[in-house]
Amino acid sequence: MSGAPGAGKSTIAKLLGQSIGGLVIDHDVLRSTLLESDLEFGAAAKHAYQLQWALAQDVMKQGLSVIIDSTCNFQVVLDRGSELAKNHE
Repeated sequence: MSGAPGAGKSTIAKLLGQSIGGLVIDHDVLRSTLLESDLEFGAAAKHAYQLQWALAQDVMKQGLSVIIDSTCNFQVVLDRGSELAKNHE
């Protein structure tokens, strides 16, 4: 799930997650939690992406669907998500 901040991604992600019985991973929650541990913003953002990929992969290995709620501002983020999904079809 990608889009501009405030576009309604989180609302749609939660509704979609409920309708398919999937798990929503909110990138903002991960990043905010890491920022509370006194990491600088850049490091927190980097670690939040690493965590979201690790969590998504683990959840999919358990046979569940995953929705990653993130702005996905970088092509590499979209590519990584697409690759992860392809590997778990």
